[in-house]
Amino acid sequence: MTPTEIKVELLRKGITQADIARRLGISPAAVNNAIHRRGGIVTERVMRGIAEALDRDPAAVFPEYFLKKAIGG
Repeated sequence: MTPTEIKVELLRKGITQADIARRLGISPAAVNNAIHRRGGIVTERVMRGIAEALDRDPAAVFPEYFLKKAIGG
């Protein structure tokens, strides 16, 4: 999913990036960085937390990471 698609889906579900950050015990900026695939280290835990909030498989939200990992990259 693109960052825009993720943000629109969160909006539809009434979930904020701050909500996800609170659940994960991290800063909202860390969630935003993961959504935009930028800045420092984006952990698998954060990507999975975002995917969980969207009720989607992590590979559907972050295919560039999870599909690459699945094929051993």
